[in-house]
Amino acid sequence: MRTLPAKHPCRRRNGAAAVEFAVVAPVVILLLMGIFEYGRFGFTMATCTGAARDAARYAAVHTSDKTSTDVFAILDNRMGPAKSQVRNYNAAGNRKVYWVDPTEFAKTPPVVQPKNPGNVEDWKNTPFGDKVAVEINGTFHPVMATILRAPASFTLKIREMVTCEAN
Repeated sequence: MRTLPAKHPCRRRNGAAAVEFAVVAPVVILLLMGIFEYGRFGFTMATCTGAARDAARYAAVHTSDKTSTDVFAILDNRMGPAKSQVRNYNAAGNRKVYWVDPTEFAKTPPVVQPKNPGNVEDWKNTPFGDKVAVEINGTFHPVMATILRAPASFTLKIREMVTCEAN
């Protein structure tokens, strides 16, 4: 006995791949844009943190023979391309080097603030064993904030402290 093949209506699927691509592509593109922005933000934060740490170390070792300008030169050098990612980086008061007030730092929780806020060169009087801090303030603006529905800017406040080894 001979069996006949079943007759199935032949469904045409022309354009199905195009429709699937049209549905999936925007999601994939948004995901890739988010990864790009997060990577750029992570790069900026890591670079700023490393630059502040290097500048604080430089300040802690050179309290007797360098100025804040020298510390900021080290900071600028280490910032490299991340300097352009942090808005208001060069504005007055957004880069600081200071002697951390030991009485406030000894509290629980520790409070990190300058010992003499009005004196910008006070860090040069930091005694051996006290902390010297370098602080960077600014804002980070994502390139694709509107598309990703992210905040238009993030406030950055990076502070690194090092124990003074001079004086």
